[in-house]
Amino acid sequence: MLGIHFNNHLNEEKGVSDDRANGDFRDDVFSTWSNRYVQIPLIYKINIQPFILDEDFHIGFGLGITNSFLIRSVLEESIIIYSRDAEGTILLDSNGDKMVTQVISDKADVRPYSKTYLMMFTFELSGLFRRLYMGMRGWFSLTNQYLSGLEDSWQLNNKQSIYFGSYENWGKVTYAGGSLVLAFKIN
Repeated sequence: MLGIHFNNHLNEEKGVSDDRANGDFRDDVFSTWSNRYVQIPLIYKINIQPFILDEDFHIGFGLGITNSFLIRSVLEESIIIYSRDAEGTILLDSNGDKMVTQVISDKADVRPYSKTYLMMFTFELSGLFRRLYMGMRGWFSLTNQYLSGLEDSWQLNNKQSIYFGSYENWGKVTYAGGSLVLAFKIN
């Protein structure tokens, strides 16, 4: 089975910074990484007719690879740093809101730092009833997708950035995703 797909991959995270060496581990951090791909899956499928007398119903299983070409990649992160007293307790204003000391944010087109061609492992489970096709496809990247070189110009440091912190903790950045397909088969 061969086809061409356009996919958006959006990863949104919210958390707290992790700079415990400075006693600063309760600041709000936001991160959004958006990628757009053209994907060309090449899948070997086996179709099974589970009911011998019913030729209108088939179940399919497939394994293969998906070639993905990166069209667009944008990373956006921000951190809200709150005011603290000598013990590290967050200070509140007269309305009971947290007092903000500083907001650091950065947004960039990170396509120049990205790998523009990805090879992904793909699996599929599908069903065909007469002309109605329903499928579930999943994929994950086989290579590390770390944005090497971005850390030199990024406004948030490794302790403030969810993206760089994740890479520091796990040592690898990979993509995984899936899609549901509903189609009408034309013979």
